[in-house]
Amino acid sequence: MAKKQLLALFFCNLIIWSLGNGLVPLLPVYAATLGTTPAVIGYYMAASYLAMALGTIATGRLVEWVGSYKRLLFGSGVICAPAIGLMGQATNTGQLVALTMLVWFLVGVIVALLNIVAGLSVDPAQRGRIFGIIFLSVPLGALAGGATLGALADWGGYSTMFLAMALVWLGLPVGSAFFLTESETPHRSPRSRSLNATPLILNRRFALVFLATILSSVTIFMGRLGTSLSMESLHFTSTLVSSTAAVGGLIALPVIPLLGMLSDRVGRRGLLVLLYITATLGVLVLNSASALWHFWLAASLLSISAYGNGTLSAALANDLLSRESLNRGLSLFSSTMWIAGIIGFASTGYLLDHLGPPVVFIGGACLPILATGLLWSTRSDRERPTPQVQPVR
Repeated sequence: MAKKQLLALFFCNLIIWSLGNGLVPLLPVYAATLGTTPAVIGYYMAASYLAMALGTIATGRLVEWVGSYKRLLFGSGVICAPAIGLMGQATNTGQLVALTMLVWFLVGVIVALLNIVAGLSVDPAQRGRIFGIIFLSVPLGALAGGATLGALADWGGYSTMFLAMALVWLGLPVGSAFFLTESETPHRSPRSRSLNATPLILNRRFALVFLATILSSVTIFMGRLGTSLSMESLHFTSTLVSSTAAVGGLIALPVIPLLGMLSDRVGRRGLLVLLYITATLGVLVLNSASALWHFWLAASLLSISAYGNGTLSAALANDLLSRESLNRGLSLFSSTMWIAGIIGFASTGYLLDHLGPPVVFIGGACLPILATGLLWSTRSDRERPTPQVQPVR
């Protein structure tokens, strides 16, 4: 991959994950200021991630309709900025839900687009290393966003925080327009689309990795919402709540590129299993958390699992897809985290209201064990190094 392309992808992802990782811990707290109950907060967060999942799934068709990755990326980014600013002006839960769903849908489109462009641009023999560098933006973004957004909300209020976020967000469409190099966009007829869709549907190993990624990620989202609601009930400030994202990003920062490079040498599945175990440990820590350092420890474990899972599962999905299937396959695979968010947030809010934290956290700790079984069943063939091919520039 050309250095200019790698830097452009890293920069765009850094903006997304700085604002996203800094905001997600604060959204339940912000919704609570509007008089929302934990169950409704869970449904609100789930609805947001439903919108993001729809955005990622729709991206493959939107690209074919628009005919350009860059035009779709630029348009989605421009529309998203004012919607982010208006989130700070919401006066009731309904307004907040509608605006958040719009923003999350557009972010889903953008994340899927960036993953597709990366998949088409990377040399297959270096997928782990390149995806490790790109996904380094996730913990780095968590560190930047977690360290600033909560403090900004405590200092100037949520309206000031969302306005600042909207201004920073504009760097994404500008950066993508000037620095991102577009790969050739496929223009397929209806006949060829139907023919190429069948192998993706019947790709057993891709489907199992898809399901394993969702299951393991549900635990992460249960932990994230559980962290915010537990800290809110203990009257921690917005700065301290968002500090969990910053600490998690700081701890995960050196791990992500290392995992990417290791996966090119030793395979991805064994490392993914270790990350699943890390998620289990994270939610078990939350089950008895009461002090700030407890939440920092849980956030660190969950962040390592989340960011490492994103890096290695994306690289593994690339390994299992043909080049002709990348456009649809990666847009579909990008929805795994958001589908997990829907399930994790909705179930966590409801269960916290009705059954209490132990059921949430112990139940969530079991899901990565199921994911491990699914992932390990995909090892029908030994992973072999992928032969060198000429990368798309």
